[in-house]
Order: sequence, then C-alpha cells, then structure tokens
Amino acid sequence: MFWNRTEHGFYQDASSLFWEYGQDTDFGARLHDLRHKFAIDRLREGWSIYRVQKCIGHDSVKTTARYYFRYLSQQQQDRVRSDGDNGFR
Repeated sequence: MFWNRTEHGFYQDASSLFWEYGQDTDFGARLHDLRHKFAIDRLREGWSIYRVQKCIGHDSVKTTARYYFRYLSQQQQDRVRSDGDNGFR
C-alpha cells in the first residue's frame, strides 16, 4: 500500500493509484488488466497452464483455466494442458 496525500488522507493501493492515473490520462485500463494480458499472452505463447497459474498466484489451475481459456483456441488449450513437467522448464 502507498500513502496518498489526498484531501481524505487515506491509504490507497497501487491498483487504485493506477486507476486514478488512467482516469487522468484517458489510459482506459486497470492494473488488473495488465495481469490478464500477461496470462493470456503467456498461454498463447505455449506456457503451461500450471506455470501461468504459479506466476499469477491462483490457488487452483481450474481458476486459471476458467478465466483465460475463453481467449484460446481449442488447439492452444490442448497445448498448454499437455505440459508433462507442469511448466517448470
């Protein structure tokens, strides 16, 4: 968390600060959107679903699949599931 000296004088996390910056600059994305982009791009590159799960911190690989498989073709889904070493290459 970062101290943000506003008229309210409260703590804000990095995500809130990023959002405010985006509003001021018409960036139009949240910090969490960058997390989603990272995961989708890595899966499309062929990273194991297990490796992506560990990188983004999901407790279950099912959560990773639920959120990100909708952006992958069936062939891409099959490839990221088939990594026998669970992504630790």
